[in-house]
Amino acid sequence: LSRELTLEGLVWDSRDQSASPRAFEGSYGGIYNSVIQSERLRRILFSLWGSTDPLHHLDEFVADAMRHARALAPRPVVLDLPCGGGTLFQRIHGSGVDASVVAIDLASAMLARAVALREAVVPLLDVTFVRGDATALPLARDSVDVVLSVNGLHVMPDASAFLSEIARVLRPGGGLWMITPVTGGSLRSRAILAAARRSVASMTEKS
Repeated sequence: LSRELTLEGLVWDSRDQSASPRAFEGSYGGIYNSVIQSERLRRILFSLWGSTDPLHHLDEFVADAMRHARALAPRPVVLDLPCGGGTLFQRIHGSGVDASVVAIDLASAMLARAVALREAVVPLLDVTFVRGDATALPLARDSVDVVLSVNGLHVMPDASAFLSEIARVLRPGGGLWMITPVTGGSLRSRAILAAARRSVASMTEKS
């Protein structure tokens, strides 16, 4: 990597399934992964929230971030947080920027999907997979050029810690590209967001 990353033993091994389950380890994660990786399903199902323009234009979203990354370093470090099933990998590769990608997620099942997608579709993309907590990142300060985060903030148990960690690992001049559902807007959007938070919290408590 172009800058030192302190991984503290958390580099993910596909043989390690000993982690405690999380909401995205089961069927919820599988359904979400199928939806987010299909442009058609994204348009149909995420439109229930209200306005979802950024999710309709993920190619442009990632391309803008990668242009910024390339301006910062010859071989920038890009953090995909949480990486989920690797939805952004093809877009990062397609940007033409020679980057080192650090893909972090807490859910082993989502990381397994990301590993499989990378091996099958973009094997030349340089990705370090890390199983880690997004609110306590195992990365050094000022070690990342750009952070990409899609649909992560609203499921974090501590949103402030999540954002503080991103600020800590970003180098001066680095950039954060984030898509997240927010409160406000229509009554329908607020109701669906509240229901999603309750659902994730309930599944996490049961696990």
